Amino acid sequence: MKKILIIGANSYIGNEFEKYVRNKNVNLSEVQSKNEILIEKVHASNGDWKCLNYEGYDVVLLVAAIVHQKETVSMAELYHEVNCNMPVEIAGKAKQAGVKQLVFMSTAAVYGSSITHITKDTVPNPDTLYGKSKLAAEMKLKEMETEEFRVAIVRPPMVYGEGCKGNYTRLVKLATYNPIYPKIHNRRSVIRIDRLCSYIEEIIENESSGIYLPQDKEYSDTIMTIKQIRMAQGKRTIFVPGTAWLVKCVMKRASVVRKMFGDWYYE
Repeated sequence: MKKILIIGANSYIGNEFEKYVRNKNVNLSEVQSKNEILIEKVHASNGDWKCLNYEGYDVVLLVAAIVHQKETVSMAELYHEVNCNMPVEIAGKAKQAGVKQLVFMSTAAVYGSSITHITKDTVPNPDTLYGKSKLAAEMKLKEMETEEFRVAIVRPPMVYGEGCKGNYTRLVKLATYNPIYPKIHNRRSVIRIDRLCSYIEEIIENESSGIYLPQDKEYSDTIMTIKQIRMAQGKRTIFVPGTAWLVKCVMKRASVVRKMFGDWYYE
């Protein structure tokens, strides 16, 4: 039996992981009850994590962060404080209290937006405040790791699923209202929320440490994803052939277009 503290009570991933574990616990037999996972959650935004006693927890799952906001230079200090300094302080409290493992939800944004193909040897090069602050946290957390206090860092690509926010929500909104798209195929890493929850559970069960890059077995193709979304809505999609060259030209100048139609995937 493991006792897990989720820091980030309003987090989509945190709440979905709690649901995933709760449903799994319900299906456990009496014999398997020793494998039950107990979860408690605490808010990060109101500072509750500062007053908490971390003793008695086996794992801290840290999912709280500033994300999905329009970045400005003036926000740099805030991003660093919330996405870097806070995780490091939480890790210090957890380590001192005897917590065995910290699972830190980082991001694929640590690699930057200009890269298209990520391997295990790709050096992170973030170009956003979000990515920079997360990478800074990763580096400091790894320095705190010992045999008794393991640190697992998870860098998921775009997460999708019911109730998901962020880039996938924007894609659904675009697909809903726009019927015409260029005919250009791409390759992008994504992960469905239930698969991500299963992945986190496996990391916790194995008391793993290190850096993890989870993804679905199949890569996503943006226009095919859009087509599937529109089909589910009973709508027809029109693809314009012979426009791939134009989109590629625009991608060099427009990051939004590059993010949508360009390649970005884990090996």
